[in-house]
Amino acid sequence: MQLQDFEPTHAQEENRPIDYTANKMEAILAPPFCLIQSSVGRSRQARQPNKYDKIGGNQSIGAGVLFKDGGFMNIQQMKAVVAVANNGSFREASKKLFMSQPALSYAIKELEEELGMDLFIRTNKGANITKEGMDFLHSAEKILSQLEKMESKYSNSEKKMAQFSISSQHYDFLNVVVSQLINESIEVKNFRVFESTTQKIIEDVAEYRSEVGIIFLDDLNNVSVTRLLEENGLTFETIANFKTHIILGKHHPLANANELSVESLRAYPQIRFTQEANNYSYFQEDLIDPVEDETVIHTTDRATLTGIIEQTLAYGTGSGFIDRRSFSKVKMIPLKNSPIHRISVFYSKNRDLTPIAKSFIEKLKVFFEKQNENDKYFGYNEEKGE
Repeated sequence: MQLQDFEPTHAQEENRPIDYTANKMEAILAPPFCLIQSSVGRSRQARQPNKYDKIGGNQSIGAGVLFKDGGFMNIQQMKAVVAVANNGSFREASKKLFMSQPALSYAIKELEEELGMDLFIRTNKGANITKEGMDFLHSAEKILSQLEKMESKYSNSEKKMAQFSISSQHYDFLNVVVSQLINESIEVKNFRVFESTTQKIIEDVAEYRSEVGIIFLDDLNNVSVTRLLEENGLTFETIANFKTHIILGKHHPLANANELSVESLRAYPQIRFTQEANNYSYFQEDLIDPVEDETVIHTTDRATLTGIIEQTLAYGTGSGFIDRRSFSKVKMIPLKNSPIHRISVFYSKNRDLTPIAKSFIEKLKVFFEKQNENDKYFGYNEEKGE
């Protein structure tokens, strides 16, 4: 997709079709002042209102998509198609878009006429997307995703202040620090905590969907990951060091050990966080590599990992920072001869951190300083149960 500030061309002056794109589905975003190919008004000026300027009688289109044959589709129509496809009915989609069902039906019908194809098959039970509709949906989602990235990157300061997003690997300390931030940040109305794979975390911050990312670095992944951060215009700082800890259920045969060796764990299943299939080992989030013939369980979220550990003899690995009040059925035991790992935060080099982001990073630093001072988990005294 290409963004253009249109100037009149000889083809426009002669009212000939313009090959704006190689494929009708690959479209160009057009600002409201953009020239729309038509038989009148071919100079570079604000467009005269036309049937595409409103949806449901009262919604201005803003930006739109200009096809090579002169057809036009507004962003709201694309959002309408995505909403119907995701909800399976016009009624539910209209609720999500806060518009009337007749207005939604009209918008999509008008789009289908413009495209010359049916995007949905209407039935009494809902709306089924057609093959052509599925192709259109994939293209529309790409365009809307690009718009979202642009909005995140170029949104004004007031809007940035009203929202805050963190992208992180799976850490149990995260909920404690984020909760502190939420309780103190009255001006922020939209919080987002995104836990995912290492690759998606980096992409999330690089594409401005999250302001701050959290990952771990060590001697094994430092060169590769820091190079990737640099290539994406990101910078990082280390805020804590930790050694590998083994997560076990309290019923586990090894639960009473003071420390564990890698060899002592070989007889038990390991539970790991899923990464992309084509990723190299330096993207791995888990701190012990599985060996051949070892049973391995893959998951994508912390709750599933903890639940399996609580009910089986499987083990996981972590930083050692865990809220025992929330995870009373598991134990964290240090790994013998563990290397030192570093928890690091990263963010864009090209934009200043918002006050809420600075506050979050400062709270992380204070949190880890307290852990180092008293070597306790969140101030919890297990013997007293408080």
